[in-house]
Parts: sequence; structure tokens; C-alpha cells
Amino acid sequence: MRTKNLWRIGDVNKMLLKLYVRFQELTARDEGQDMVEYALVGGMICFGATACSHFLAIGLSNAFANLSSTVGSYTS
Repeated sequence: MRTKNLWRIGDVNKMLLKLYVRFQELTARDEGQDMVEYALVGGMICFGATACSHFLAIGLSNAFANLSSTVGSYTS
């Protein structure tokens, strides 16, 4: 009893060629590229703001301390 060959060489080649063409079409598309770039830039800005917030807080604290001592010296 002979088994029928379900995967002929031509069918496999056609399937692989279709898969390759589909992959090339997907990699050539750039529809979502802008949104990814915006998300990366936004993330970098948020990271920079978070990293600099400590130094900003120290600077503001020093400025208000100086202002407080200046105003205190004029009122007493």
C-alpha cells in the first residue's frame, strides 16, 4: 500500500515563496513607524524630566531659603 505524498516539492516551494513575499511586504511598510518614534521621544523626555527633577527641587529649595532669609532680614 503506497501512501500519497501530501507535500510535493512544487507546493512547498510555492508556499515558501508566498511566505517570503508576504514577509517582504510587511517589512517594507512604515505605517506605524511614526508612532513608535514619537513614543520613544516621549519616553526619553519623561526620563530626562524625572532624572533632573531632583536637581530642580534642590535648586528651588535653595532659592526659597535665600528669599526667606532676605525677607526675614528686612522685616526684623
